[in-house]
Amino acid sequence: MGKKIEIDRSLLEELYVNQKLKIKEISEQLNCGRNTITRKLQEYGFKEGTSYKPPKEKIDPLLETKEKIKELYLSGMTCAEIGKIVNLSEKTVGYHLNNLGVEKRPQKKIDQAVFEKLWAEGKTDEEIADFFGVCLTTIKSFRTRGENAGKFNKARYFSQKEHTLSDEQEQFILGSLLGDLNLSTPGITKRSENSRVYIVHSIKQKELFMKKVELLGEFMGSWKLYTPAPDKRTGNIYQSYRGNSYAHKVFTNIWHLAYSNGKKVVTQEYLDKIHSPLALAYWFMDDGSYEGTLATNSFSIEECELLIDWMLQKWNIKCTLQKNQSNYTLYIRSCSRYEFEKLIFPYMIPSMYYKLKYLDKLNVELSV
Repeated sequence: MGKKIEIDRSLLEELYVNQKLKIKEISEQLNCGRNTITRKLQEYGFKEGTSYKPPKEKIDPLLETKEKIKELYLSGMTCAEIGKIVNLSEKTVGYHLNNLGVEKRPQKKIDQAVFEKLWAEGKTDEEIADFFGVCLTTIKSFRTRGENAGKFNKARYFSQKEHTLSDEQEQFILGSLLGDLNLSTPGITKRSENSRVYIVHSIKQKELFMKKVELLGEFMGSWKLYTPAPDKRTGNIYQSYRGNSYAHKVFTNIWHLAYSNGKKVVTQEYLDKIHSPLALAYWFMDDGSYEGTLATNSFSIEECELLIDWMLQKWNIKCTLQKNQSNYTLYIRSCSRYEFEKLIFPYMIPSMYYKLKYLDKLNVELSV
């Protein structure tokens, strides 16, 4: 550490005030740093300086939340229970508890035989965690590490069990496959011997996405709100909800019916499987419009003509084809539009009502 330099006030006054030397020249003459000279000039009042401002006290925006987490944990609640109250993940709650220096409670022992029994009964991680009174992460860790590693893989376990689709689930899938829903190719990877359902909707169609998640029920796997990089053309960010079901042979059976060479196709055999207006409702919510069109752009003209014939024979709904550049769109004729909307209205979700031309009339008729 350098020796502290004492600079006389009168000397600085002579050099800076009387001789009007610059700070650089004074520092060279006195063999000390410019900052030292500047500081001394300000100290002696020869130069104005910026007044000292103490740093602002940092306020932790999560202080109240952290205190609540600590209080709830000490009251005996689990991290998962606390997370639901403060709207944070179980992992984040544990992170805050660790930073707060809260002593963790001793882990409860998980009996292997009891765990296997609960798992065989089809209990979820959440249900098993509640049974043992432990955090969700504890159960996930228990079934995926050590001797249990690979034995209780949730997706594979589900695909090996016997499950059947309810009629409502099957009709929703069949109808939505005519629209935005997709099935993965079975056997494309070792982890996916069977097909799975893929759901993608824009953030504006969250209610429709969540309804599909609800309908899939126990078949539904993971889903999330996806935020991509800004669009290169517009600079906007187009968020979407994305999710997939567990792989299962019930979806593989539908895939063989709905796909040919990896592409969706419309066949009479497929259409014969549809018997409920619920299927029409999900097709329309996916690809229908207020103008009365159904986007069939990915289907050939022969498939579109098959759909027109099926709509008339099965549902007594008259449709025509509209040429759209290189493909075709189905158009519900005005004479059948009200009857079509009457068929699907009981299955429509409110956020999709904007596509209905006769909404007011339907509401009045149903209220009578």
